[in-house]
Amino acid sequence: LQSYIEGINLFFAGSAVYTVLAVFAAYEIVEDAKLSGREAPPAKLVEQALYLLGSVFFLLGTAEFTPPAESSAEDAAVSVSVLGRTFFLGSAASIPEDTLAMGDELFILGSFLFSVAAFISAIDVSGESTGDEVSVLQRRTSVAVASLFELGGVAFIIGTPCFYPAGPMGMSACPEGTETLTRVGAALFVAGSVFYTIGSLLIL
Repeated sequence: LQSYIEGINLFFAGSAVYTVLAVFAAYEIVEDAKLSGREAPPAKLVEQALYLLGSVFFLLGTAEFTPPAESSAEDAAVSVSVLGRTFFLGSAASIPEDTLAMGDELFILGSFLFSVAAFISAIDVSGESTGDEVSVLQRRTSVAVASLFELGGVAFIIGTPCFYPAGPMGMSACPEGTETLTRVGAALFVAGSVFYTIGSLLIL
C-alpha cells in the first residue's frame, strides 16, 4: 500500500506541474503576441487550454484513486505525512468501485485531451513553410515531439481501462484476469510516460 500511496503522490505532483506549465505557456504565448504587435495564434492557445484541462482531469482522477481518510491510526492502513501533518488513510480495497470508475473516466478524458493537443500541435507545425536549415530542423523536432506526445496519450487511453473495477466489468470471480489487466495497464502507463519524457527532452 505504501508504494500505491507513493504512486498517487507522484501522479499528483506530475499533474500539478503540467497544470502550472500549461498556464505559463499560455501566458507566454499571449505576451509574445503583445510584444510583436500580433494576435496570439489560436491553435497554440487551444493546444495549451487542452493540456491545462487534461491536467485538471488527471488531478481529479488521482484524487478518486486516493484511499479514504480514517479518523485514527487504529483504523488506518497507512499514515502519510504532508507539510508536517499526518493523515491516516484506509486500504486501497476500501475505495468504492464507483469512485474508482469515476477516476478511470477522468483519466481517459485527460489522456484524450492530451492526444488532441498533440495532434493540433503537429498540424500547426507541419503547416509552417520556412525553408532555412534551422527552421527545418526545428519543424522536424516539433513534429517528433508532437508524435511522441500523441503516442503517450494513446498509451494512457488504452491503459486506463485496465484499472477499471472488477465488479462493473463482471470479473469479480476472476482475480487472475484482473491482476493481468492491471499489469498490462501499468506497462502501458510506463510506456506512455517514457514517450512523454523523451518528447520533453527533445524540447530542451
